[in-house]
Amino acid sequence: MKLRYSKRRRASAVRPSLRHKKAQRGFTIAEIALSLIVFAMMAMMFGAVFPMAVRGAQYGSNYAQATLVAQHKMDQLRSAGYNKVVLPNTLVSLNIIDSTIANGDGSFNFAAADNLTSTGAVQGYFPVGSTGTVAITDYHATDANVPAGKIALIKVKVAWSGGGVSTGSYSLSTMIAQAGQP
Repeated sequence: MKLRYSKRRRASAVRPSLRHKKAQRGFTIAEIALSLIVFAMMAMMFGAVFPMAVRGAQYGSNYAQATLVAQHKMDQLRSAGYNKVVLPNTLVSLNIIDSTIANGDGSFNFAAADNLTSTGAVQGYFPVGSTGTVAITDYHATDANVPAGKIALIKVKVAWSGGGVSTGSYSLSTMIAQAGQP
């Protein structure tokens, strides 16, 4: 008799009841609904952050491009030297500025000279409406201790607008002295 009792006990220990197996299958509706709610909330947060990230990336790209364009323009002006920088006709012939006609503040445009915006088949760096200006003044107007006509104060500004996505500007300033001046 002892043999029969031990066999039954082993059989029940090895084989779980069918009723216990059926209770562990699948997910409940509450678990599925909760996971869908969590997923929807994560998707909404991503959807809210993504446009801001795109605007930030566009602004960073435009700022970096404006830095390069302004530095290039400054290098062109430095290589031209003082005697050419103070003559707008020479700057036009060197393709540094667009025309000899100054803006209301005395600056000159260079958007066309450097293809800042797209025109026809030429792809520009910035959206239409962006500008590049060069202002050249005698440093004597800023500091009366400096002799007139010896040092030029140069200001380069690149401003861009992107239809509300990215708007900003970048400016550089330098001085160019007449050769042989301290």
